[in-house]
Amino acid sequence: MEAADNAELRAEVELDLAFYHVSLGDVACAGQHARSAVAAAEGAGASSVLADALAVVTMAEFIGGLGFDEDRIGRARALEDPHRNRAWHMSPAFIHGSLLLYSGRLDQALAILSKLHTETLERGEESPIPFSCFYLEWVCLWRGDLVAAGRLAQEAVQTAALLDDPAAHAIALAASALVHAYDGSSDLAREEALDSVRLFQDLRWALGINWPLW
Repeated sequence: MEAADNAELRAEVELDLAFYHVSLGDVACAGQHARSAVAAAEGAGASSVLADALAVVTMAEFIGGLGFDEDRIGRARALEDPHRNRAWHMSPAFIHGSLLLYSGRLDQALAILSKLHTETLERGEESPIPFSCFYLEWVCLWRGDLVAAGRLAQEAVQTAALLDDPAAHAIALAASALVHAYDGSSDLAREEALDSVRLFQDLRWALGINWPLW
């Protein structure tokens, strides 16, 4: 009710709902909420919220088979506030890097995701690092660089060990399992992946379960 007369707050709430539905794996519903966030943010002139909403819509449409709207993600990046307080993987930079990865533009994906990873470390934000390492590792594996992927998996595990966060631990285990699947350590990969699945199940993070299931 507090958001009824506050378009910017409505946009923030819609983005929170989009994040919630992404976590549940309901990308179509996440896209609907993100589109509502776009409309509310445009009405409020809230450029930083608008940037995030545009990026989430772009991701939702891509996953839904509607293609990669590069003009929209470009607009999101132009409006982006890198210091905005939001879930790390809802940021336009991360979404842009991910879409480039998904579409096979690995060098471009590596440049964007590496820069974001470095900036996150420089700000002293440790909680997103296991997640960031996983995506960077994914790029490195697809580029055939198993050594770099192994370093990133180790960074994910070491950072997660410092954090009292089961989500960080789950993604770090998935990262380590993926490298071990590639290097032939199948028993260890299976053990880590199953542990990661259990953690994601406990968190009820439906989308996250996909990563260790690979």
